[in-house]
Amino acid sequence: MRAFVFGIAILLAVLGSCHSAFAATKIKIGALKFGSFSWLLDTIQRNGFDKAEGIGIDVVPLASTEATRVGLLSQSLDLIVTDWLWVSRERSSGANFTFSPFSSELGALMVPTNSVIKSMDDLKGKRLGVAGGPLDKSWLMLVAYTLRVAFFDLRRETTPVFGAPPLLAEKLERGDIDAVLEYWPYAARLEGKGFKQLIAMGDLPLELGARGQVVMVGFVFSESWASSNDQVIRGLVWINAGVFAVASLANGVNAAHFKSPGRPHRLTC
Repeated sequence: MRAFVFGIAILLAVLGSCHSAFAATKIKIGALKFGSFSWLLDTIQRNGFDKAEGIGIDVVPLASTEATRVGLLSQSLDLIVTDWLWVSRERSSGANFTFSPFSSELGALMVPTNSVIKSMDDLKGKRLGVAGGPLDKSWLMLVAYTLRVAFFDLRRETTPVFGAPPLLAEKLERGDIDAVLEYWPYAARLEGKGFKQLIAMGDLPLELGARGQVVMVGFVFSESWASSNDQVIRGLVWINAGVFAVASLANGVNAAHFKSPGRPHRLTC
């Protein structure tokens, strides 16, 4: 904890050294009320990193991934965090969204310690909670992986229960569902309560043929908006890299999980 506080102080000093030279530019960001992006935005605002970088962040808390996407599509939001699979689908339909890597950290398929579910085959006929929705990247990968290794379709052979991560975690604890595909913060909390991983989603890209680490989640925004707000994007990405690097060093986490295209030129004072 002491290392984290010290690192935050150093980061604030570096960012703050450039503060006076830039006027704040507003950016409206849609974020789920849970997860690493919400934590990042809270850390940025509590420590004044956005103001130090000349950015005025307006956070719009939302209850679902789909709500963030609708906000971006309707142009009521400037930026969200979502997966590249959705961005690819939208671009193929003519949208001009682009993707800047945020995190390669993914969730896990969790079951009770005494569960009869020991392998993917055991999921047949079970009630399976899925954080997000039917187009969530982890769900799509799990469906593809199960088709490859167990030769059945989870969408037909299980009863999927889609919902918000906190609600699904509670359902698993109560025994209302047999397993749950959770975002990583809630998977970690369940593990701390004695539940176990059946499979980690971070392992699936390699199992499905990827040749290296895949960054599934990123900052997503329209290219037209970014063309006139380039320094805002660069500043946000730089702050993200700095905050997670400090947290990683303090907690022994692999900082490579959090990607950055590099330090933006605006911080050259």
